[in-house]
Amino acid sequence: MRFGLVGQGSWGMQHGRAIQAEGGEIAWVVGASPGPSPSVAAWGVPYYDQFDLARLPTVDIVDVVVPNHLHAAYAVMALRHGRHVLVEKPMATSMEDANALLAAWRASGRMLAVGYEMRFSPLWTTVRELIRTRLPTWQWLDLSLERHPFRSGKRQWRQDPAQVGNWIIEEAVHHLDLLGWLGEREQSAVSVDALFPGNPPPLADLLAVRMHYAEGGLATYRSSLNAEGHHLLFAAYGPAGSIRAQWHGVTDRTEHPQFSVTWSGQGSTESVPVPSPQAGEVFELRREIRAVMAAVAGHADKLWMTPEDALWNLRVSDAVTRSGIRRQPVTVVPAR
Repeated sequence: MRFGLVGQGSWGMQHGRAIQAEGGEIAWVVGASPGPSPSVAAWGVPYYDQFDLARLPTVDIVDVVVPNHLHAAYAVMALRHGRHVLVEKPMATSMEDANALLAAWRASGRMLAVGYEMRFSPLWTTVRELIRTRLPTWQWLDLSLERHPFRSGKRQWRQDPAQVGNWIIEEAVHHLDLLGWLGEREQSAVSVDALFPGNPPPLADLLAVRMHYAEGGLATYRSSLNAEGHHLLFAAYGPAGSIRAQWHGVTDRTEHPQFSVTWSGQGSTESVPVPSPQAGEVFELRREIRAVMAAVAGHADKLWMTPEDALWNLRVSDAVTRSGIRRQPVTVVPAR
């Protein structure tokens, strides 16, 4: 299956390696620089500095891995040229651009996949199944992140609000999505109450969020972008017991993480096995690429999430920003 890769930054290179590892063909790479990076040059594939699909060789899938503010525009162009699209999260940096992308997708008859690779994690799928089977009436989900400061990206784009949008949709949106997915509260009406104890948005380095779901249950999230390493700690509580999970790495892209899951209930605690030793975004990206290829080939009934799910995540992230700035809760309800 032929991919066109748009973006040759460090995460774009991870996408390229994942495509090759899963048996895909990179037909071309488009970047903003006059010439290819050393990695792209080593692949020996054609490189272009203009994204003009009318002149580029035909591909099955366009994989968009560029600074956030370009996601929607490039994805729209690809859909209008009849290509399937995988676009990194966030799907857009504004609701206007996100809705334009959804409109282009609905008119295209093509696949639009948005990169929330944590849903492919063997660690988090194990936790989700535990919640479903042992803690279906959960009352509280709690997730915290401590991580090293963001990589600046080429031309410092992650430090530029005009390009990154804000740091909530750069990182926290993954975890807000994860909480809803783990508790099966996707697109459930939610009241969001947020605080920014450190720098204010758009480049907020500290974040605390409390979410009350209309269907029942509380979810809390805290993040610090000023730590060392990359550490996720999760807990779920309910009348039947509790679940704890953790993931630790030197960076978020380590291939040698440490992680575990435990269940406590009825006076005992047990370690719960995770079915694969490969848990982390590098591995999950490969699974995501595999799923995209299966969907395009007609071997999968549905994707891991819909474009509407990705839009919902953007709406919740926007509510977090507005709540923290206004210092009052903001309610998000599904569109009718």
